[in-house]
Amino acid sequence: MSKIIITNTVYLLFMILCFFFTLFSYFKFSSIDYMYISSIGRNWKNGPISDAEVGGYDCPLGKDSAIDDRWYGTVGGCIFTTVQNESIKRSQCSKANPGRNIPQRDPMPYRYWKGTNICV
Repeated sequence: MSKIIITNTVYLLFMILCFFFTLFSYFKFSSIDYMYISSIGRNWKNGPISDAEVGGYDCPLGKDSAIDDRWYGTVGGCIFTTVQNESIKRSQCSKANPGRNIPQRDPMPYRYWKGTNICV
């Protein structure tokens, strides 16, 4: 075989490999949650923090919370112990399903770090 045929064959195999790698990467990364990365991008345009202070639940006029997120709460359920392990069911406890009720927790804003709202 001549060098041109070998070179073209290697090139073609390399291109096919790149195509399949691109498809694999697209399908692999399309299901990833980009919330964390997009928040970094949104915050990047704001520039560095030059003035921070401790605030109450709400920040003073002209300042925003450094952490401004949301906790989505929990669903109530029943925790019960079997011989092998502890299990949690989303249904409430009953005579047929004895155990300890776990209360539902409502959604709430998440603004605190170690019990402090940092306003910037």
